[in-house]
Amino acid sequence: MQPATGGLSRARSRSAIEAVGPLTAGRLAFLVFLGILSVVMHETVRLPLQLPGHHGLEAMALLVIARLSCTHPFSASITALSSAAASTAIGAGHGWVSPFLIVLPGLVMDVGMLALKRLSLTAVLVALPFVAAVAHATKPLLRLGLWQGWGMHFGSFRHGAAWPIYTHLAFGFIGALIAVVMWYGWYRATRREA
Repeated sequence: MQPATGGLSRARSRSAIEAVGPLTAGRLAFLVFLGILSVVMHETVRLPLQLPGHHGLEAMALLVIARLSCTHPFSASITALSSAAASTAIGAGHGWVSPFLIVLPGLVMDVGMLALKRLSLTAVLVALPFVAAVAHATKPLLRLGLWQGWGMHFGSFRHGAAWPIYTHLAFGFIGALIAVVMWYGWYRATRREA
């Protein structure tokens, strides 16, 4: 029997769950969980902001956590696909267009990260909120295309197209920035314990 030393065992420390790693069964389950959590938060969290794109705070934060925590090049897309599947399963969203509105930001996030892969970690973390802002702004841009091309109506355009694009950019940036700060704190803590 070993004497108790008062120290943390490796199995119970934060570093037992690595901040970043390859796509394993456990990490895939985590990515799917983040996608489902995004839908649950969208349907239950009611912030009194009344601004287009305000759910980008949580949605883009969760996509950024997914993207930073997994080395797979399409980890944000996996999370976005699980969000689209969960949203479709519960009948949320804007009908047939909703899955596209959910998946597109994940794809843009992954493509943006692939473009940044040669940069240092610090540069990627600085650039990531900008990538997430653009990714979140794809929602009103896709809606604008559907509105212009097919005459579909979306309430977010009642004050014009510029306002929802701007607010989506802002909320996507802020949500991603919060996630980057949280993830980096977790990453540094796990590196110190290793």
